[in-house]
Amino acid sequence: MEVKNINEDNYLEFIETIKELVSNNELNKAEEYLLKIIFILENISIRKGIGVSPGFYMDLAKIYKKQKNKDKEREILHQYLIQHKPGGSLSQKIFERYLKIVKPTNLDELKDSLYEEYQNKIILAKLKTKFIECSFCKKKIKMVIPSSNYPVFRGTCPRCYESNLFIVDK
Repeated sequence: MEVKNINEDNYLEFIETIKELVSNNELNKAEEYLLKIIFILENISIRKGIGVSPGFYMDLAKIYKKQKNKDKEREILHQYLIQHKPGGSLSQKIFERYLKIVKPTNLDELKDSLYEEYQNKIILAKLKTKFIECSFCKKKIKMVIPSSNYPVFRGTCPRCYESNLFIVDK
């Protein structure tokens, strides 16, 4: 199956294919698959207001690291960090990996900059949002509310990247 045949309904079927490509050191082909899947996930996220799955971004970052391409590794991690994210510990791990690459001199300034990009992205996408206070960093943050009528859902703070924020949509 060609990369162009990946779509919203079948992208999960390619996980084993990608693993096989990586193990066979066919990194460029694995990169093509992952970039296509990430594109699909970001479109789903915008349309449905759900967070993007971090695993595909991390897999691509590992490929870039294996290729010794720090710029692309930084870019894909950055791309993930400004997306709407579901709950789960991988968001924090991606943030920590990003910090090792960019080595910020001012962590708060970096977090503010990433949060601003996140806000711009969700404003442009016209996603439904709600302000809450993060129970971890104690900052007031804008969280995306899924388009489906979920009264309670879990997310990741777009400022501190701690997960397990439970948001109630009333």
